Amino acid sequence: MKHDEIGGQEENLTKNINNRLGLRIEKASDVKIRPIKWLWPGVLAQGKLVIIAGHPGLGKSQVCICVCAIVSAGGKWPVSEETCDKGSVIILSAEDGAEDTIVPRLKAVNADLENIHIVHAVKLGKGKERAFDLTRDVEQLRYTLSSIENVRLVVVDPISAYLGKTDSHRNSEVRAALTPAIEFAEEIGACLLCVTHLNKGGQGNALSRVTGSIAFTAAARASFLVTRDNDDHDLRLMLPLKNNLAKDTHGFGYRIEEKNLSGIDTSCVTWEKATVNLSAEDVLIDQCVRSENRGKAEEFLMNELADGLEIPSNELYKRAEDMGISPKVLWSIKDKLGVQARKKGYQGQWYWSLPNKTVPNDSETSKIPIDSQINIGTFEESLI
Repeated sequence: MKHDEIGGQEENLTKNINNRLGLRIEKASDVKIRPIKWLWPGVLAQGKLVIIAGHPGLGKSQVCICVCAIVSAGGKWPVSEETCDKGSVIILSAEDGAEDTIVPRLKAVNADLENIHIVHAVKLGKGKERAFDLTRDVEQLRYTLSSIENVRLVVVDPISAYLGKTDSHRNSEVRAALTPAIEFAEEIGACLLCVTHLNKGGQGNALSRVTGSIAFTAAARASFLVTRDNDDHDLRLMLPLKNNLAKDTHGFGYRIEEKNLSGIDTSCVTWEKATVNLSAEDVLIDQCVRSENRGKAEEFLMNELADGLEIPSNELYKRAEDMGISPKVLWSIKDKLGVQARKKGYQGQWYWSLPNKTVPNDSETSKIPIDSQINIGTFEESLI
């Protein structure tokens, strides 16, 4: 065999090996650029992973249900009132039942139920099933969804329930588990919206508070915090933790409204009319400070009112402020401790004392109804 023929064979062999095992690479000049496609403009991008995180009971799942309804029915997004293009929705929910929770909530927000598909389990044959697992069942999901047109949203609630044996605190394992699902979402052009929790500690920045590995929020193109407003107990906030694809300067406010559908009690999200200009970082820091101050205030009141002491409320407010405790915080923990208040004299001062203590008889104590004595009046409210 001639030398040049041998050289040619070696060259072809090298090319074949490179095609199979080499790097997949392209010049930037060959890349066709395209804009980000939005499901919810500036909030949820198509083909991307988005995370919603928060403590239990604040409406993370309710927000996702509302998003599902808007997509399924071609509804309007909060505040902007922009119309969403109608599409199909896939729901994986490990915590809520379809019959008594998911579907009633969907109906409460006027979802088009024909466009919503709920994944319950993976069939194994002979009547057996197992839980869906993103680390092993993405191909099965791809096959099933091939018969469903225009899938624009996939909700996974919570993501931790669908990662199989993945250690959610190990970056490498989390990335490996999420990658097939993220690639699948990009392939079909659907937003992959995943729910998770916050850790219990108050340390670190807002983004690090998301439960599990930092790989969750690193892989997500946007992450949002769901929390309670610090001044309005019924108001919940959805605030950006990060947004790699759009501005993260504002969030949204919402309330949970009770509803009854033909005798079935359920609930739904009602959105505030304006955006919320608060950062997740500031809200969480404020919550930590308030929590610390409440603990300090509880200790202060227990010490001040020990041994059955009855002290004028305005004096307690002054002593508390000297210790850096605001009247508002002191007021907020009064009922928790069961502090009793009574007014001495018709226009006299209010006095505070702890319950189950013997309070000396006082000839000046006003003979007004007991319930009026316990409720602190306008004078004290003006201090808050």
